[in-house]
Amino acid sequence: MFKKWAIGMAALCAATGALAETHYIPSGEDNLIHNFVNGSETVAGKFFNAGDTLVLTDDGPYFNEDLTFPTDVTIRAAKGVLPDFTGESHIRFQANAHLEGLFFNEQFVLGGDRNYVVTNCRFNTSSVSFSHMSSIGSIAFIGNQIHADYVFFKSDNIFVMGNHFNLNSTTARNIELISHSNRTIQFIGNEITSTTTSSSHGNDYLVEFDVGKANVIGNRFIQRSIGDNLYLDNFLYFDFGTSGSLIQNNSFQIEEGNGIDSINWRFITFGETDAHYQIFNNVFQSIPSAIQNDPLNAIAYNFSTKVQFANNIIVNYPGNVIAQHGLSSIQNNLCFNGSSALCDSLIAIDNSNMQADPQFASTDTFALSAGSPAIDAGIDSVRHQDSKDNSRNDLGVFGGAFPIDFFDQQLDPNATQPYLYPLIHVQDTATENTLRVKAVAFARQ
Repeated sequence: MFKKWAIGMAALCAATGALAETHYIPSGEDNLIHNFVNGSETVAGKFFNAGDTLVLTDDGPYFNEDLTFPTDVTIRAAKGVLPDFTGESHIRFQANAHLEGLFFNEQFVLGGDRNYVVTNCRFNTSSVSFSHMSSIGSIAFIGNQIHADYVFFKSDNIFVMGNHFNLNSTTARNIELISHSNRTIQFIGNEITSTTTSSSHGNDYLVEFDVGKANVIGNRFIQRSIGDNLYLDNFLYFDFGTSGSLIQNNSFQIEEGNGIDSINWRFITFGETDAHYQIFNNVFQSIPSAIQNDPLNAIAYNFSTKVQFANNIIVNYPGNVIAQHGLSSIQNNLCFNGSSALCDSLIAIDNSNMQADPQFASTDTFALSAGSPAIDAGIDSVRHQDSKDNSRNDLGVFGGAFPIDFFDQQLDPNATQPYLYPLIHVQDTATENTLRVKAVAFARQ
């Protein structure tokens, strides 16, 4: 499946330059890091130079002050320790930076205007913010664990891959991503669990993409409720500037509870007009009788927007899935156990859509049983064929170009292979389905 992809993180990290020396930093000296990187203090008689690595040698706690790094730097944990950054951490990098294996247990703000790589870190805080001050630079956020209410990314290029997000939905949105220059946002292979703990703000989103088309691939989105109410109104919201986004091989799952507080609840909403979006090989699972009153379409978009909706499985949604507007294409989808309106409306749009039990082997992973009618039921084209053996596409998350089991392997904490993710550049024209594919690899700690 992945033999044609070049592997390497060099494209993201090359700007950090050759590593000159490694310095081992103990905790307990509040100003040591600040003074050292600014040239007013030495460690073991050595001065800091651009491109050096700082290895934090114990669990800390380390500093709780604002830090500015004027030159390229790598900051990582020594083997077997988890350095604790106590207090609210404001870190600004005036050059390129790589953070690896660190623990932040208060509000975290990373600012600057260059290239940042954050890997294998843990965040246990109310909010995490990665924001560039200007329209240059990139953020690669790979293999981290985040417990927070709100996570914010704003940069020229954004790569968010292979992370575990455990979120409390006390704000209007849990994760927000903005591209300065309308570049493609890569949101790939993450597990996002949101537990609702407060009433709705009216338009609440698990993830919002705002400026910059997004490749949302191989993620598992889970909403859990407290009591009977699920307060978030959308799993995903795509605002203006997101035309051309691809949503593929993701699972969307509601767990627990038996009520949703708003008839405006949806799986995905597209806010832009005169746009186009592709939604392929996803699984959308609600729970029986979860949505009260008369829900709106599960996938909502403007009349002037074109949506390609194909090879998806929709389970237990008690209303219409999607309406056909203009040139939208809605084909080869399977629905089950929802209202008759759900399946009838899909079949009325195109008779390639069907109503049947998908026969999941597991309702946790959404793998298909051997006799599932979803096997080999996708659109019969090269664009949609199974990338493992070039056979006809299965419906759901294990079919098509990016089967979700590969991303699940990367999320396994016991996995030892490098991270490997597709970075897909979808053609801007709606009539062109060619994908240009490359990959990123990053070794685990």
